[in-house]
Order: sequence, then C-alpha cells, then structure tokens
Amino acid sequence: MLASFNPIEKWELYDVDHKDGNRANNKLENLQWATQEENILFMLNNRKELNKELTRILRNHSYDEVLEILRKIV
Repeated sequence: MLASFNPIEKWELYDVDHKDGNRANNKLENLQWATQEENILFMLNNRKELNKELTRILRNHSYDEVLEILRKIV
C-alpha cells in the first residue's frame, strides 16, 4: 500500500509523513515522504499534540538519538 503513494526509489527507507500531524488524514495532498529523522523533526516543529508524539519518540529511540534530534531544532 505504501508503495502506491507517490512511488520513489527505495521507498521502504522512508516514512509517510502527515503534513497536518493527523494520521487519520490520508488525503494525498497531506502526505509526503520523509526519513524517520525528518518525520520526527516535522512533528516537533509543526505539531500540536507534542506530549503524545514525544512519548512515542522517547519510547522508540535511545536517549542519545532523541538528544541529537532535539539539538537540530533548538
């Protein structure tokens, strides 16, 4: 299914980012390819539901990974 969204080379290395932060909004104009790091940065810079998302990030990444991501946006 993901490969059918605006196929790109090596799409399996990317996440589908929801531009408005709403994962239920799967309209094509709301979707873009992003690396996992980009996806996290987009979320931290643009999303309103930071507590829920930040909890997910902290659960899925090491302390050092989260620190590196945060350094890029501060």
